[in-house]
This record gives sequence, C-alpha cells and structure tokens, in this order.
Amino acid sequence: MKTIISILGTMLTAIIFILIGTVSFAQTTTITGTVYEKEQSKTTLDTKHGKITVYLPDDVASGDQITGVVIAKPKGSDERKRKKNLKELKKYSLLIPGGVLLSSLDFSSESPFDKKSPHETISFKVPKDKDFSLTIEDEKGKPISSSTIPTLPEVPIEYSSNPSNTEFTVAKRIIGNAEPLTLLGSTQVSDIPNVMLTSYKNEQYAAPIELESTIYSPRKIIYNLPSGISGHYAVCLLLDDGTLKTIDLINIVRIDASIGKGSLSKGEKTSLQLKVSGLEDCYYAPVELELINKTPSIIRMAEGNMQRFTIDQKDEPIDRINKTPFEMSQDVIGQKTGSFVINTTLRIPPSAYSNSVQSYFDNVNSPEQFNDSGKAFKDDVTSFLKEHDVSENLHGYLDKIKESIPVINNDQDIAFAKSKVVNMVNPILNTTEGDHFLAHLNNLDNQHPEIKAKNELPNQVHPIHNLAGKFNSTTNILTVNANDRIALIDYLQANQLPNGNYTFALSNGEEMVTYNDVVIDIKETLIDYCSYSPEESVGVAGVEEAGKAYGKTPGRSMDTLKNKISKAAAEAQGRKPSLTKEIEERKKGEKTKGTVKGAATGAVLGAATERKGTLKGAAEGLAKGISKATKDVAEGTSSEEKAEETSSDRKSDSSSKLATQTARFEDEKGNIYRFYKDATCKLLFPTKNNDNCYQYREPLKNDETGKTEYVFQGKYVKYIFQDYKKCVVGTGFCTEMLQIYSTQLIYEDKECKRLKEIKTVKDFYCQ
Repeated sequence: MKTIISILGTMLTAIIFILIGTVSFAQTTTITGTVYEKEQSKTTLDTKHGKITVYLPDDVASGDQITGVVIAKPKGSDERKRKKNLKELKKYSLLIPGGVLLSSLDFSSESPFDKKSPHETISFKVPKDKDFSLTIEDEKGKPISSSTIPTLPEVPIEYSSNPSNTEFTVAKRIIGNAEPLTLLGSTQVSDIPNVMLTSYKNEQYAAPIELESTIYSPRKIIYNLPSGISGHYAVCLLLDDGTLKTIDLINIVRIDASIGKGSLSKGEKTSLQLKVSGLEDCYYAPVELELINKTPSIIRMAEGNMQRFTIDQKDEPIDRINKTPFEMSQDVIGQKTGSFVINTTLRIPPSAYSNSVQSYFDNVNSPEQFNDSGKAFKDDVTSFLKEHDVSENLHGYLDKIKESIPVINNDQDIAFAKSKVVNMVNPILNTTEGDHFLAHLNNLDNQHPEIKAKNELPNQVHPIHNLAGKFNSTTNILTVNANDRIALIDYLQANQLPNGNYTFALSNGEEMVTYNDVVIDIKETLIDYCSYSPEESVGVAGVEEAGKAYGKTPGRSMDTLKNKISKAAAEAQGRKPSLTKEIEERKKGEKTKGTVKGAATGAVLGAATERKGTLKGAAEGLAKGISKATKDVAEGTSSEEKAEETSSDRKSDSSSKLATQTARFEDEKGNIYRFYKDATCKLLFPTKNNDNCYQYREPLKNDETGKTEYVFQGKYVKYIFQDYKKCVVGTGFCTEMLQIYSTQLIYEDKECKRLKEIKTVKDFYCQ
C-alpha cells in the first residue's frame, strides 16, 4: 500500500523519509527568533507556558503603519493542560520600545494560520529606528522574552503613496497552495481592498472565494489562501459598486508525493512518485521541477541525485501548459540505515514575477551566491546612474538601496537579506524610471546566465495586459480597449466612412479581405475574467457579447447560458438549430474558396454529402497539403469543431446559420481576429509532421469523479500540424486569427489504413 504525502504547493519542499520504519513528513529545524518566509516575517517568543508567534509583513520599514497577527501555542500534552497554560499566556502583554502596548493578548479570535490556535490582530506604527524589538511582559511588567525585528530604511514619500487603492500587482503569478497571495501597491490600514478568487471548471463558475488579509504594510497586502485549492484563478477586486475587477490571473500549484513502501532495508528498492497539478492554462513558461537527494549516503535515486524536469506541453504544442498534471516516478534504493531527505523545488520563470529582481534572488541558496548577486546588483545601480539621467528622487533612492545591501556570512541571514533587496525594489515597480532601471540589470544577468536565458525566451502575450482589440467578421464589430483605440485604428490603417463606421483589410491566411461598414465598440475593460467566462483565456471568442446581443446577462452556468442564447437566436430566426439543414444547403451547390481553416472539416462534409472526395481521399490530401487538397471542397465546420467555438455580437438576418448546441453564429466569412499590443509574431513550433501511427486516447468523462480521462479504446491516430506562430511580448501590434492548428486522422487499425473520422483543433495564431 502506498504511503501518500500531500505537499500543498510550497515552492521549496523537503520530503523526509525514514529508511527503516514508517515514512514520515517531519520538520528538520526548530524555529526561534525571526525567520523570513512567504512574504512575511515570523517571530517566535518562548515562555514557560508556551510559544507566542508574531507574523508581520517582511517589508517593515521605519515609520510604517503595519498590521500583523499574534498566535498563541500553549504547552500541554492534553486539552486540559493546554487550556491552563493558555490562561497564563493571556496574562502577558506584547510591547515595542517606549513601552507602547501592542496587545493585551486576549487571544479571542480563531487563527487564520492554525484553526486550533487562538490569535489577536495587532496594528502599530514602526519606531523610526534602525531596528526595533518585540517584548513579552508578565502581569507585573517583568520582561519574559524578546526578539529584534530588522527594518528597512524609510521609503521616500514619492514611492510610498498612491491616492488610488485599485491599482495593485500580484507579486508572483505562480504560487504554492501553502503560500499566501501577495498584492503589491499603496495601502492604508483603513482601506484594505476586498479580494476574491474566481475559477471556471467543468463549464461552471465556481463560487467566488473571498480571501482574508490580516498582514499588510503600506506597500504590500498578504492574503491567506484556503487549504486544498489548486488550478487557474482570476484575482478579483471587489469595487464599491459591488462589481468585480480583474487584477491578474494566477496558478496555484499543488505537489503530491508518494512512495511505494514506507520501510526499506539496505539494497531494497521502491518507487518514488511525484505529481504536480494546478498549472493548467498557465501563461508563463518554462516551469521546472527540481529534485535533489540531500542524503546520498543513505539512499540513491536511480536517475541521479540531482534532477530537473521541465513541466511543459504533454500532448501537443499549444501555447499554454497542458491541463494534464505532470507526473513522474523513479526507483529509490536504500544504501544504509537512516532517514533521508529529498528536496523538491518548483522553479518558476522570470515572467511570472512582477519584480524581476526577485527572479534572480529567489535562485540564491548560499551566502556566497547572495554576496556575488548583491555585488552585481550594486554594479548595475552604479552603471545605470552613470549612464542615464534620472530624477533626483530615483537617484537618491537607488543609492539608498545600494548602501543597504548587506554582506552575509551564514545561512541564517540569507532569507532576510534576499527579502530586503526585493522589498526595497518593490516601491519603484510600475514607474517609468523604475522600469527603465530594471531593464538594465546586465551584471545580474551575467551572474545568473540561466535566468538570463529564460528572460530571452519569447513570453506569450497575456490577454489581460496585452489584448487591445478583437474583430469578428460575422458581427462586423471591432471591440476595442478604450486606451488603445487610436493606436489600433492606425495599425489597421482603417478609413472612417461618412456614417462613422470604418473599413479596413485583414489577411485570412491566404489573401487580404476587405471589411466594410465595421462598427467600433469601445470598452473600458476588454476582457474581465472576474465578470465573464474564462473561455476568453483558452482561445475561443467571448460568450458575453453573444449573450448581450440578445439581451441576456451571462450567468454562472455556461450550460444555461448556451441554452438561452441558442434558444433566443433560434426564435429570432424562426427556426430550430439544424446541422442537417446546413448540410442540405451545402448539397445544393453552395461553395466557398478552400482554405486551411476549412480544409479538414470541409472534407468531412464533402464525404458526408457524397460530394467530391472520400474520407480516405481527404486524409491523403491533407497529408500532402491541406489547402491544395481542398480547393473545390465546400468550406464547413464539423460538429466537433463547433463544440470548441463560440462567437460574439451577432446581428440577426435571414442568411445566418446557427451552429447546434453552441453560442456560435457564423456567416460565410466567420473569421475571428485578436489584436495584441506590445507584441510581435514569432514561430514557436515549426511543423514536424511524420507518418507515425499512435494510439488514440479518447477524452471520456468519469461519471464517479466528474473528471475527463484519456482512455485508449482501440483507435489509432496520425497528427498533422501547422507551423505554430503566436504573438509574443515585443513591440508594436500583432494579429492572431482563429484557424485550424492541428488535424487528427483517426483510424480503426494500428497500421492506420482504415480511416474512421477526422477531427480538428483550432487556436489563435498569427501569420
């Protein structure tokens, strides 16, 4: 029977095993004094009746007004003894220098960190000293325990105040389940924003999750995440009018580990298995899992004592990490009796950090590495100030940062030193001069060539940050982000007509197509994941516009929404949705020019209606060249393909055709485009087609778990891919069009000779 260890999302996790006896997950160090972890400081004060732990933000600076949490851990082997000791702990007081009372330690609230431990919230102004102390006194005023809290230099007012509390940045966009969510931005104790998480699974919105924050400074807010969650979430800000505004998208990662046998003898072998989940629809790559055997004299890992795995696309090259969790297993062999430790570290890419400096220092693991990185950073400051004219404010603050970077000599100082550098840089994020400086970290790049290489990888454009507009030729409506309207119209070289509408030309992959009388719809927020379906994030057009076109408000259930839209549209056209009728219309001779977009699906319709070509002929033609093989095949859309697509803003007219069981309305063009700013088109995956015949694993829903599983049912498949070009971070505008990316030729036999069906996969990619 396997021993299961659930490691809920820590980015660096020690897995402790005992070679003889039961496998256990143990703590390897005793925490005393102040430690820095997960965006917060943790100070433990010992008393004879138990421990009192104080959690504060890790960026405490001189003069700050901060809020934190105090937790009681009474001693005692049973509940009666713990209650007795808690009664004694409540007699204590917590003070800072000058005799300022922070808390009388009533411990009347439930702890957000440990539901069994009572806690108190504290809020106070940090003394204007270099460091300050936290002191526990008994009821007679006698000091019982004390610990010093290091502080950062006072942050200049130019970088610490912001009149708006709605502009926040997520510190890291890939976080572990045991980590908090951290927002960077200007805060006031009286006005901490309400934040929620929303997700979309199994075609249903999950109920929004309200997050609790009890730790914050003027520049940082730390929110506790519920235990057990993982996956792709939108971070939403609850506004005063009750609406939700998207701040960013994050992935919450869960790591599960299991070992086949909990007890090993010398020379005995067992299997170690790891599973990483929660990276579905992640926009940031590469994500890597590092595995290090810290006790090679006790055990040996069959594939090496230090390994690194890239968690990337599993089934086919798409632009985001596949929904299938990453899993790996390998043998572990006992060497001699004793306990052993395997460290697992999830390395996230630089693009997942808001503060690029943090991506370098998060990879520092020794005093020597920190000192080398600190020197490189100081050299970057010196070079930048010498070569660029900057404001007096930035010049003075960068000098202050440079002077504050310590030289350390022991491992205990690493966490605070790393935290100090990162937190001093945070206030200049998202300022013009600050971003200019952060683009010139040449010495840090040279000190960390691995990070430099990842920085040079093309980063996928992010829909929240880069999407400037979208155009659906079915609706003839160009939806534009208000801030990008003028620049996008200029990019399209659009001409305004007397009626106020526009005309412009776009490539459909084969030729330039002119679109006339285009209506421009200006939106303040083009995509808001907190309000609408996250289908916008996976390469399909927005359901919200389709719903709006028929007076429907998007609901929490996508199934319900689809049914409403389909019903409303069918009633508007005076008929029921019918794929059969569409095929009959095509049978009468309706033809359109063959394109890559319509080739495979047109071949299916052509065969189904006894027109030119057969399934076998279509497959052979597709293998030789999709567009050439389908010149005279009527362009069509398979029912499988329709299930993957929706379109936006439909104007009802008699020539419209309604796809069955979807919210897609398509005319003869049906092209859907997206426009990205600060982007460029790049070839990510060149075509590497072959004639191999693979087992086809069919997606089937497990009725018991409700999850989709991929099961081999005796079918085989050949794949045909197009060159995969995506808009990546760059300069200027970039256009992507929804079109066929891959074709699956599914056969009944393992030699791939008896063709059964053809399936296509669509995605947005650029020309």
